[in-house]
Amino acid sequence: ALSQARARRLAHEAAVLGGLDGGRLALTLEPMFGNGGADEADAGDGRVVLAGFEIDGVDASDGGGVGVAEIAAAHRIDDVLADAALELAAGAVRAWRDDAESPLHRARLALPVPPRSLRRPGFSERARRCLQRHNLRPADLLLRVHEGEFSRDPRLRDALAGLGEMGLRTLLTGFGAALDAMPHLGTCAVDAVRLDEDLVDAVLKEPAAEPGAAAAGGALTGVVRAVAGMAASMGVEVCADGVEDADHLARLRALGCDWLSGPHLAAEAGFDTALLRVSGSDAPVAGRVAPDEAPSETRAPGIARVPRAG
Repeated sequence: ALSQARARRLAHEAAVLGGLDGGRLALTLEPMFGNGGADEADAGDGRVVLAGFEIDGVDASDGGGVGVAEIAAAHRIDDVLADAALELAAGAVRAWRDDAESPLHRARLALPVPPRSLRRPGFSERARRCLQRHNLRPADLLLRVHEGEFSRDPRLRDALAGLGEMGLRTLLTGFGAALDAMPHLGTCAVDAVRLDEDLVDAVLKEPAAEPGAAAAGGALTGVVRAVAGMAASMGVEVCADGVEDADHLARLRALGCDWLSGPHLAAEAGFDTALLRVSGSDAPVAGRVAPDEAPSETRAPGIARVPRAG
């Protein structure tokens, strides 16, 4: 007999697959803030917003740590997920562009796309059509890829370089854990990197430097500062999360991070939470949209209202 945990995971997997088939994909969104913090005057200019996957009506905790992308990959429906996510993301960014008062008006959305989909030649054309339908520029989106996959897969790097030629740039997550990606940053259209979460957490646990010291933190802090400096020297923006208080903000700012996120910054900026949500329940599934469909016939997905600062 199946254990209760196994049965729950199988039920979760079936619910996720049903949600993808039914167009119920949702994006969770984590806005980042400029180096100056939430009070920076132009914090919204080019802000990076990190996206993740959920399914409407499905409790993610039932998956036992297995996410939507992993389930899609296991069933080889990566393209279904990629196309639905791309359509949903483009609709969200279009809504931000159309609302001049939104704090996300000029934000870039970093969308995780399955590597297998990125490697397939048809993705670039589908992405081009999607952006055209929503009257967006390729620079309005970032392709979110983990450093480990990027480093060990030359075909993926070639695909990202090709997508970069059409203007679609890349954000690497998990950056700095191994530094294997560093030699390829200048050749694969990488615009930004997000420092490895465990690395950032370890840095924030190091003792702070004494007041007036030239450099803050311990050995790991020095490593991260060097990594951030090398990325910056190549024109790559550096992102980090985990800002829970003013001390965290000051320490990560000192490392030279361009974009930061966390509840401390979100609260200062007037966001109720660092995670927002874009629901796809009322949006068309990308794979079912005819290639020649007019932009006016494509409904933008519903987007949660973002509380404004002040």
